[in-house]
Amino acid sequence: LASRELSRLGYKSMRMASHIDAQRIDDAAGTLEGTISFAYAAPDADFARVYRDRFGAMPEIEAAISYDTLMAYAEAVRAAGSLDALPVRKKLLGMPVAGASGSFKFDSSGCAIRPAVAWVVKSGKLERLPQDEAAPR
Repeated sequence: LASRELSRLGYKSMRMASHIDAQRIDDAAGTLEGTISFAYAAPDADFARVYRDRFGAMPEIEAAISYDTLMAYAEAVRAAGSLDALPVRKKLLGMPVAGASGSFKFDSSGCAIRPAVAWVVKSGKLERLPQDEAAPR
């Protein structure tokens, strides 16, 4: 792992990572402490509870995003009254979605637009960084 190698080499400056999850934190053996990552908000508590009860583990955000994507598609199909791609796409574009992964909408290109959240590794766990600490200085 790059984080362990950086620590071994004595690197002490701020660290940022593109993706951090519980497994990577465990694998890093403490060397990711203080590392900042930007991602999406944690899954909704109700979604997390149902997911945990069904699958025996807490969901990563990707599970909630996948669920919301499918639910948004189903709603667009219902609204379009069709399975044809163009009417469904038209309904999806700009449609606000409030789901298990938070609120988002699709832009004119079909990309999901959602706010990012700053996370930091503290005591071996990901914690949401307060917005004032995540802002550029």
